[in-house]
Amino acid sequence: MISRRDLLLQMAAFPFLATASQPRTPIKFDVPQGEIDARLASYRPKPRHFERGYVRLHATHVQQADQGCDYDFLEGDVALPEPEIH
Repeated sequence: MISRRDLLLQMAAFPFLATASQPRTPIKFDVPQGEIDARLASYRPKPRHFERGYVRLHATHVQQADQGCDYDFLEGDVALPEPEIH
């Protein structure tokens, strides 16, 4: 799946073919499905240019939002009870 940001960047190459006015409004295309499929098939993410440091740590160990956006190495294997809230 292509991100909304990447999709909008791709649309910028052909501004007369698509419109997007507001963040929550659907994007309307006048682009043939074959063109969209060809672009998605040829899309390759840019290679990462870091071997160490915080950016690499973040890219390789931060979990997705549905998993809590925390570092995967902080996950324990012992179930902890919920703390008492006063």
